[in-house]
Amino acid sequence: GVFALADKVVRDCMVPRDRMAALDAVLQRMNAGQVVEAGQIAQLRLGVAVWGKHDRLPNAARPEQYMPPAMQSLAFDGYKAASDFATVALTGDQHTATAMLPQLTGSCAHCHQAYRIR
Repeated sequence: GVFALADKVVRDCMVPRDRMAALDAVLQRMNAGQVVEAGQIAQLRLGVAVWGKHDRLPNAARPEQYMPPAMQSLAFDGYKAASDFATVALTGDQHTATAMLPQLTGSCAHCHQAYRIR
């Protein structure tokens, strides 16, 4: 039922195969000098808009309510870092976007070091 859906959504968030592929695509585009394209990927597949997709689920299936507040904060920081990166990358500013990559990758690493599915 709804709780099984919530569990699946939380697990999908914690084992983000698509998000890892998206992060790899961002890094590949940045390496190729395709800054705007990197920004588009970050915006659509890693940014704050991804967090908002949970709003389409039934209330009981929304994963945020099952996450401790610190986990919610770390997760949202990661989505925000992706959106901040995307905002800059979409302007084509390769120098600033490149400087923001450690914030993006670091937010992912920090959250996944702190929280794991066991």
